Amino acid sequence: MKTNKKVISLIITFALILNFSFVCLTYVSAHESILDVDYDGCIWPNYTSQTETKAWYVLYSRREINENSKCYHISHETQTIKYYFADESSSGYRWDDDISEELAEEIKTCYANSMEKWNNVYFYSYDSNDNIVKNKVINIVEGNSTDNNLVIYPYYENSTTFANTRYDEENVENIEIFEDEKIEHNHISEWYMNVNLYLFYLHGNVTEDMVNNARNKTGAHEIGHILGLRDIDAVPTCGAGADYEHHEELLMGYGNVAYRTSDITYKDIAGVAITRGFHTDSDHKWLYNGLDANGKHKLICSICNGVNAVDSLSGYTYDTYNACGENHTLSSGNMMAVASYGTSDYYKCKYCRYVAPFDNIVAQDYSIAQYNSALHKYTNNVNGLEYTFYKEHSFNYGNISASSHTATCECGYTITVKHIFTYESISNLYHGGVCACGYSTTGMHTTRMIDNRYSACTICGEVFDSWSDNIIFKDEEDIPQE
Repeated sequence: MKTNKKVISLIITFALILNFSFVCLTYVSAHESILDVDYDGCIWPNYTSQTETKAWYVLYSRREINENSKCYHISHETQTIKYYFADESSSGYRWDDDISEELAEEIKTCYANSMEKWNNVYFYSYDSNDNIVKNKVINIVEGNSTDNNLVIYPYYENSTTFANTRYDEENVENIEIFEDEKIEHNHISEWYMNVNLYLFYLHGNVTEDMVNNARNKTGAHEIGHILGLRDIDAVPTCGAGADYEHHEELLMGYGNVAYRTSDITYKDIAGVAITRGFHTDSDHKWLYNGLDANGKHKLICSICNGVNAVDSLSGYTYDTYNACGENHTLSSGNMMAVASYGTSDYYKCKYCRYVAPFDNIVAQDYSIAQYNSALHKYTNNVNGLEYTFYKEHSFNYGNISASSHTATCECGYTITVKHIFTYESISNLYHGGVCACGYSTTGMHTTRMIDNRYSACTICGEVFDSWSDNIIFKDEEDIPQE
């Protein structure tokens, strides 16, 4: 029927649009953000000279036994965060109580820009043919007073706290509880932020470094909490109260305010990939790193840095840890694209924990060439180094004729195909057909009898009532019941 054909047409159109990204732009529905590996230890004892002495990110795992162990984040099925700047806080404080209205608007803008950095983040996974799948982490847009899931309130306090993020217990959806391990996994639908305006402009007690950090980093850092990342330096074994370095190189770390990064690093993205459902137990790419101090086999995931200690390697597929020989050039073939931030790709070693630092991430400068009838090849040349991956063809239409059209991919590959029309009635006598390429045609209805009164066009699906001057109904379902 016509209604169904319209739906099919829309599905086809969206499929063509989405296919324009690497292989697909996807949100994953299968989800488990408390995986059966250790993720969040700051020290990896006895893990060879390539030991990571800092955490990548902090998520509670099933093996962390702690009465306060809660994994909480916005649902992976929520694709858009809509923020709204409330006029005043619950205590009655307004944005311009201690600063001018103009400065308040300036702070709101910089805070929104910082949050919206996450709009430019993609996590790369790989399909069964090793083609890149580009997963958009989140959409962040401005909402309004009635359509939002994040409300941002102002306050003013002489402190070093830039902002804080909280949620209402009434909006908690419990996903899993591991009672014997005292671990909870929750999804939160409504979030709230408090922003300390005291630190967002230059004055007697606030330095230029503090202002720059507040404006560039705070919004993105707080969104990190909503996506499930904890403050790394707040973890006892990682923070200021222990003999460990601060994690100022990570979005979710602290450290010297002058050196804190305001960028979203791959290590931050790797943690979010778990809470967003892009990286699950079945997605680990294991590296074998010998025996640990307890005589167990050590497996390290080259994607998320998760570590699993097992009694037997039976059933596991793995490569050898440090098979790269610490050769981390693109030309060596040891590096893989793992994420993108803006117009740059993050690269990570396939065989050890090495991740190229942010100032070395690779600008996207791809050349495109046809590879075969299904794929074209992308080659990224940077400073004489080369990285290659493959992408399905994405066609644009042209050269329309009465019987067919050509479709041309950006790599130059061209095919000729017959028109595929979507039909709808345009009068009692005629229907029209439109192809995705834009070519249209008109033809007379060809009807079949439904019963002794009603008939339907076999092409467009329109239904006619032969007893009442060919009144057109939208579909067979609209036929009056006698």
